[in-house]
Amino acid sequence: MPLIEVTVYDTRIDDDTVPKLIEKLTDALCECTSEAIRPDTWVLVHGMPAKQWGRGGKPAG
Repeated sequence: MPLIEVTVYDTRIDDDTVPKLIEKLTDALCECTSEAIRPDTWVLVHGMPAKQWGRGGKPAG
């Protein structure tokens, strides 16, 4: 069972973006590996508020 997880700022995803991400990430994985894994591929899209991100020891949001 392949599992792809992507986490982005919650302001960058909406009801239109999530299905596109799921489709395109699945397509990319199958293109690089095997079409046979498509039915078993899971994609999780996480939207996180900017205040929960940090970089270089500093809050990003």
